[in-house]
Amino acid sequence: MTDVSCIILASVFATLTFATKLTIYPKQVIKDQPVTFVCEAEPPSSTVTYKWLRNGNTIGTLTSSKWTIERASLDTRSNFSCIVETKNGSISRADIFVNVTARPGFIKKLRPYYGFSDKNTNVSLTCRIECYPLCNILWYKDDKKIDIDNPLYYLKNDTLPANYGTNDFESVESTLVWNLKNWPNQRLIKNDSQSQYSCKSDTSFGDVESATYFAVEYAPENITLSTKTVLNIIENETPDPVTCTAKGNPEVDYVWKHTPTGVVKATTQTLRLDELSRDQEHNYTCQASNKHGITTTELYFNILYKPSCFIELDKLDNEDVLICKADGNPNDFRFNWKLDSSEEDLKDVVIHADFHSYLVLNSTRPNLTNYQCQVRNSVGVGNPCNRTILSKPFQIDISGVSNSVKEGAEVVLRCDVTTTLMVQINWYKNSKLLKNTIATTFSNKSGIIISSSFLRFTASRTDSYARLKCSATNKILEKYGIPLEKTIRLEVVYKPVVRVSSNETTFVDGKNQTAVLLCKYFAHPISPVTASWLKNGAVLRRMNGKYTFVTQRTLSLIIANVTKEDIGDYRCVLSNSVGETASGSLSLDVLHSPDVVVTMTSSFPSVAFFRTENIKIILSCKVISGNPLSLSKINWFVNDSLLEDYISHKLYQPQVGKVLLSNDSRVVTLVDVSENYVNNFTCQGVNKVGPGPKSEPLEVKISYPDIPTKIIQHPESVFKGDKVTLECSIDADVPSNVTYFWLKDNRLLDIHTSKWTIKQATLELRRNISCFATSDKRTSIPATISAKILARASFLSRLKPYTGVLKSGRFVSLTCRVECYPICAILWLTKGQVIIPDALYDISTQVHAADFVRNDFESVESTLTFSSNEIQDDTLYTYSCRSVSPTLYDPDVSASTVLALEYPPEDIKVSEVFVEVEENHVPKIVKCEGKGKPLLITCGEKHPQNG
Repeated sequence: MTDVSCIILASVFATLTFATKLTIYPKQVIKDQPVTFVCEAEPPSSTVTYKWLRNGNTIGTLTSSKWTIERASLDTRSNFSCIVETKNGSISRADIFVNVTARPGFIKKLRPYYGFSDKNTNVSLTCRIECYPLCNILWYKDDKKIDIDNPLYYLKNDTLPANYGTNDFESVESTLVWNLKNWPNQRLIKNDSQSQYSCKSDTSFGDVESATYFAVEYAPENITLSTKTVLNIIENETPDPVTCTAKGNPEVDYVWKHTPTGVVKATTQTLRLDELSRDQEHNYTCQASNKHGITTTELYFNILYKPSCFIELDKLDNEDVLICKADGNPNDFRFNWKLDSSEEDLKDVVIHADFHSYLVLNSTRPNLTNYQCQVRNSVGVGNPCNRTILSKPFQIDISGVSNSVKEGAEVVLRCDVTTTLMVQINWYKNSKLLKNTIATTFSNKSGIIISSSFLRFTASRTDSYARLKCSATNKILEKYGIPLEKTIRLEVVYKPVVRVSSNETTFVDGKNQTAVLLCKYFAHPISPVTASWLKNGAVLRRMNGKYTFVTQRTLSLIIANVTKEDIGDYRCVLSNSVGETASGSLSLDVLHSPDVVVTMTSSFPSVAFFRTENIKIILSCKVISGNPLSLSKINWFVNDSLLEDYISHKLYQPQVGKVLLSNDSRVVTLVDVSENYVNNFTCQGVNKVGPGPKSEPLEVKISYPDIPTKIIQHPESVFKGDKVTLECSIDADVPSNVTYFWLKDNRLLDIHTSKWTIKQATLELRRNISCFATSDKRTSIPATISAKILARASFLSRLKPYTGVLKSGRFVSLTCRVECYPICAILWLTKGQVIIPDALYDISTQVHAADFVRNDFESVESTLTFSSNEIQDDTLYTYSCRSVSPTLYDPDVSASTVLALEYPPEDIKVSEVFVEVEENHVPKIVKCEGKGKPLLITCGEKHPQNG
């Protein structure tokens, strides 16, 4: 026996000394680094098996004593267990919690460059660093730490929990915010040089840093040219290059355009041109732009050239003069007059005025004298012009127009030629012979011939500044090549003739393109001219950064950053002193991606208890706006997932219905959709510009109308103890597999039919009775009633047939209690008359609530009380109580009692006071008499003294 005990103890001791040790290497586990678990049995044994658990869950089929996780993650931050089992079934377990740390690493780094507009009111930089244990984030500007007390900035820091889905450990997010209210003018300083900002972790186990270049961006400004804005250049020479410079950030782009036509001449800073001539206007616009705006400046080349001239015959202060008129640039003219046969300047009277030179004719000159005028300016000497003059008498004058005429006016010019020769008069317009003339000729007594000719026409704008010449000639004048002529310039004033054009009329929304609309016109007078621009008939107002109205040289409208809101018909309206004219319309077309909306139509069958079949919902993607309106593709989204992905990844449950997509993708059809289906549908249109914004989501929610239930009582009015049937009725088509449930005060009853028959109605039916119906798909809304159970009048407490009243008592009380519902009344009667409460009688009434335990319905209790002095001796009185029902169909009940006065025995007498009796003989009869009510009951009794 002792040996056995020793063996058992040894076995127990061996079991108790078996243990397991679990160790990890390295001791500090770091994210993405390997970690090795070593499980050791102590004492060591080669006959054990190993089992590994993580958070109590077995790890696959791992059975070795060592286990290495190559890259520690958030999942590694867990409780690990190693269970060692010996052959004899002994088990030992070791547990360890592995806390994984994370060296600092960026979840959100700074971008290499941040540019903020100087008009930005919210400026901030954000970086997010993963680190565990949590670290701090410090901010630097140009390698200098930004102190938290710096009034120009403030920090917003937030600690974010680990995200097991992305294997991101705990992290710190820090935002450096510019406190602009403390900056000069409460805005960024755009002249500041580019700065470097960086965020850096602050830990003791390796830090990370992210840097960015920060710059203040602004629209181009301070635009200048490398030369003056007006340059003088000699005709047919090549001008020096002109460089345009503006300040702006980001880098400024430059475009040179010929202002009158809008033709691009250069897309660099420098404008290089070939030889320039005077036959066109040389006005150029330098446009400097970046994503924040546009600014422009004008350059004008003033073409200089030597003068040319012509000579006219006219009168000045009633003297005949030759007028030398010059055309040249500049107009710093110097005139020289000569005779054709002489190299010397004429010493005749010469007058210089208004860029003309007047030579007063000398009457002593010989006939057919040829005069020469030569003009020079600062550019050089022009070619001379000549005029041969007849000797006197001669004169040619034009009359009929004083100053200017309006377009459309009737003009009549008269040319009078006075000479000694017969002449033929012709009219010319810009060297073209006119035929619509009327001529008359007559002579006076002294032999002077006066010839006249009339020119009649309607003034048009083509006549403005036309040279109308009256020319007189004959064979002699033709022989010597002597002109006898007079020229006037006809000034026709007219309102502007306007045409609007553009370098481009089709744009793409969102491409930061600029439209330049040119308003070309001719008018007389050419200035002053008032200009306005119309868009779709409405006057455009100046809008900084959007519309620029150029009024120098060539009128133009510059529209920056063209968007779809700029689509429309544009007109230029000009007015001068004559009138106002609007140009034809120029349509600006802006291509833009489409805006769409989802619409829904549906079809539902009639109300049914269970229905999903034949439910069809049609979703259509309709284009609200877009240019072009035709779509190349339509994308559908279900809860922000592409419909194709939604279907292919089985993100929907087939039992809710079918999703069908039309061939052109415009229509999505949902078929046989079940109840409680809820999804948000959006669509996105794509045209040749690209995809447009997603439509507003349309919630498709299928909720069938609630199925009402009602309980019908048969019959409607039931009395206590009668038979009653309750029917559970559904206002819908009822399938064959429907099941009914009945409840009483929310307690489920074992009744599953639509009708429930109760053989005897009791108070229990007054409780809340509910019913509902259910099938395998739907459940009706429960209905609840409290059954209407009535109670016929019946006594719960009635009068006894006889009631005795003690003569010594003061009052008499009679009580009746009648069960009745609706509550009835109780009347008291005596001698066939209803007792009315008065000084003699008192009646008290109490209504009792229903008693569910005793199944007693509501009842009324009435007590009649009166003085016993009213009861006469030896007289019987009858009192009755009777119910009075509030309804005609409820019979009344009544009860009566006979009441009499009672008192104890009195005046007791016996017939024999003393009776002698012989032993063994019958004594004689002794009578006992007295008064009392109820009737006396007598019995003899031995006197104790008599044995």
